[in-house]
Amino acid sequence: MEEKGFCTDHQCAKRASNTEIGDLDVDQSLNGTLTRGGRNSLPSEEARGTVVVWDRHRSHKEFLDSTLSECRLTSVWINCGANLSETKASTTCGIAIVALGHHLAEDSLAFKVISTLKSAGFFVIAYGHQIQTWPLGMRGKALISGAVCILDSAEAEFVKKLQHKLVALHRQRAHELANINRTKAVMYSLGIIGESVATFSLFERVLRIALLSDLPVLITGESGTGKELVAQAIHRLDPKRCHSSLIPINCSAISAALAESELFGHKKGAFTGADRERKGLFPSAHGGVLFLDEIGELRSDLQAKLLRVLQEHTVLSVGADRETPTNFRIIAATNRDLGEMVRHNEFRADLFHRLNVLTLPVSPLRERKEDLRPLVESFLSKYRTVMPDGPSSVGQDFIETLMLLELPGNVRQLENIVLRALVNKVGTEPLDSDDIPLDIWKELPEDSAVNPFTVAPETESATSHAQLEPEQFFQMLFRKMEANAWTLRQTIDYCEKHFLEEVLRQTHGNQSRAARLLGITVRSIYSKVKEYHLESKPRDALRRKQ
Repeated sequence: MEEKGFCTDHQCAKRASNTEIGDLDVDQSLNGTLTRGGRNSLPSEEARGTVVVWDRHRSHKEFLDSTLSECRLTSVWINCGANLSETKASTTCGIAIVALGHHLAEDSLAFKVISTLKSAGFFVIAYGHQIQTWPLGMRGKALISGAVCILDSAEAEFVKKLQHKLVALHRQRAHELANINRTKAVMYSLGIIGESVATFSLFERVLRIALLSDLPVLITGESGTGKELVAQAIHRLDPKRCHSSLIPINCSAISAALAESELFGHKKGAFTGADRERKGLFPSAHGGVLFLDEIGELRSDLQAKLLRVLQEHTVLSVGADRETPTNFRIIAATNRDLGEMVRHNEFRADLFHRLNVLTLPVSPLRERKEDLRPLVESFLSKYRTVMPDGPSSVGQDFIETLMLLELPGNVRQLENIVLRALVNKVGTEPLDSDDIPLDIWKELPEDSAVNPFTVAPETESATSHAQLEPEQFFQMLFRKMEANAWTLRQTIDYCEKHFLEEVLRQTHGNQSRAARLLGITVRSIYSKVKEYHLESKPRDALRRKQ
């Protein structure tokens, strides 16, 4: 049943009361309240925004649309049966209005809508009729579900309160969006590329950590995730140390014989061959940042000496009589579990606790698939000067195939794949799955779940050109089986081979699209192409890759 009287003027209220019977009393306080004087509105220089509305009472539409219009906002109404999970907050749509059900009734659907919209990134305003008479538990459910506020549509000040909240939230959304865009601009300028929540959250933490100039940082993550890039970003954003050097040290590559001399420096004549004084890497980092990459590989004796440097802030060079004061920020990175190493006595516990103050875990690329496209595009731009006649864009099937890979080498491996694809590519057409090196195809696991992407119209029916009726087809197949003395298995293989050949012809040799069409993995396609000696690519493409 629709609620009566939720209209923009007296005539609308009269129309509703004459044509509809509602379970609730008419909200008479709303009649005639839409006057232009005293309305909240956005300044003219602010862009018009969009508000998502979920309300089962369509008699409210005229009123809500007018209310939004007065605030220079437009509405997008969501059907009650719509797939809310597909509704995402965008740059122009970050606010939602949800109407609650009848008072004193359990309205689990409205609460679910609020929760879903909140999860999608919306600010949600909930309203209901005479909510002041509702039990506190039910009123609280809207807020617990994610609503920023709950308004009473029976109040005389409802319109004013709604508009005030809409304008405030729109300005807040615009302010947040501006901050996000500024943050992303800084992030990209520092070489940290990505669109995933994980990457953006990581960089927001980098911004906060960079300001804490005297505290050590421990960056953890798999090999190739970009830990050194994160360290460089912290150094460049550190207001106290950005003007001094960042000294990187690969702990796994330190020479055992020259370790102390390399790290702490030495005086002239300190040992045979020391014909000149050497400053050392630790003293060279004075005033700046010392980046210890692969700290888990540092030898135990050097761990003890590093600990003393961090505790005393002094360095004793080889052959020197006294220690020299030094002041640097230390950033350590590792792809190993230092806590586990401490438990197995493979890493000093006191050094671990000294380093483990501010931690930055960097997610592997397989957990942030949204970063694949921007990363590939950044590599295309990077190698544009090297290969100016190569492609400048990437096709969706190239990205889809990459999504099926584990990519244990993370961003470093991804860059290698893109570079090899560019070397093999002839022409300026966008990179597609055919350009992925053949050895990479072998890495696709057989049990990879292929995403149900929409198939292009031209591939919806791979056999649409065939004119054979089913009866004619089976007669032909039976004759072949009889003539060749095939078993059932051989007959099925024959059908599979020729059907796969036709699908590849229809998809122009695109194995990724053929896999989606057939509902199997790309690796299965690759294996069957080899098994049946099929040509899945145009002949000119095959010649290019040979």
